[in-house]
Amino acid sequence: MLRTSVILLFLSTSFLVPLVAQERVQKKELTVPEALSSAGKAWEEKRFGDCVKVLRETLGQVSSAHSRAIRAAMPEAPEGFEKIAPRKEEDLANNPFAAALAGSVGSSVQQQYKGAKGKIECRVTANSPMIQMFSMWISNPAMLGNDSEVIKYGPHSAVLKTVGDGRSYELKILVNESLIEVDGQGISDDELLSFMSQAALDRLVSAL
Repeated sequence: MLRTSVILLFLSTSFLVPLVAQERVQKKELTVPEALSSAGKAWEEKRFGDCVKVLRETLGQVSSAHSRAIRAAMPEAPEGFEKIAPRKEEDLANNPFAAALAGSVGSSVQQQYKGAKGKIECRVTANSPMIQMFSMWISNPAMLGNDSEVIKYGPHSAVLKTVGDGRSYELKILVNESLIEVDGQGISDDELLSFMSQAALDRLVSAL
């Protein structure tokens, strides 16, 4: 009898226990200032593993933001051309390996433009130590072939190269540790230089 009463009591009280709703716990992403503060605290407490982890994640956030800023600063499409929507780019904030690669070799952003008579592609490799190898080549006209010429953008130097039959051109602009490349097919050299004007370059440089 006692055992039966205990079982009945258990069954009656079990229905009074509130059910816990299922929910997904969203990971709180630290802002860059918060992350740097957290990394600094980990460093002071000699938790070097935690410090590296936070800095790696922060690098991903910064690299993603940098890439978005560069894309937003790309030149507008010339008359008769349209910007081609880019493929979805990898979110470096959620990929520490890609973020580490971007931190060592630089961020790369490209934008394509398509028109009835040709196409243009603009590529930016930002903050890459490897870019410095181009500085001697660009700054020394004697090293250029007959199909190339030096273009000056204020303090920045560029090389314009004629490709093939003279209806395709390559423009390479060195900006400190960043390289801006513009390929034009089916357009003239004047049209390519008009696309990457001084104002267009200044806007890109501000995002670097």
